Amino acid sequence: LKRAEHHLKKALMLANKIGHDKLRVMPTYRLGSIKWSQGEIDAPKKLWGEALSLAQKIGDERAIGYGVNGLGLVAICEGRAIEARRYIEQSTEIFERLGMLGPLSTTRVNLVELNMSIGILKKALDIADMTVSTAREVGHISGAGIGLAYRSEVLLAIGRITEAQNNCSEA
Repeated sequence: LKRAEHHLKKALMLANKIGHDKLRVMPTYRLGSIKWSQGEIDAPKKLWGEALSLAQKIGDERAIGYGVNGLGLVAICEGRAIEARRYIEQSTEIFERLGMLGPLSTTRVNLVELNMSIGILKKALDIADMTVSTAREVGHISGAGIGLAYRSEVLLAIGRITEAQNNCSEA
């Protein structure tokens, strides 16, 4: 992570030197992800917000999807469930429209997690089922795996233990 952070900061320095916003978007977003993985919340919030602003400025829909998903994660952690849902659903719609199955699987399981945290287990299970189904349909193995893992958590929460164990083993 330290090496990645170093390289991302270098990429940002070079992008700033060149003065090209398009080259700043994803390094800014990824730097926010590194800060997130280090347990920070303020730095990722700032970086993801900056990445989103840059993405909107240059019209990069893919990067907009990443930015709003990041801000959705921050909103979850800050207890702003309605805002989090709006952000993550927007990100999910973008990735679905663009056919980006890796990020789509991630945003969908973020929605599963959000719905579980606010007690909407039926919707969480529906989204987990959709994640697994879509991923299997197109042969996206890691998407199916992450969907099954989150599906097993929902099944465990609603007391369907055997099915949860089976999903977990399959994941």
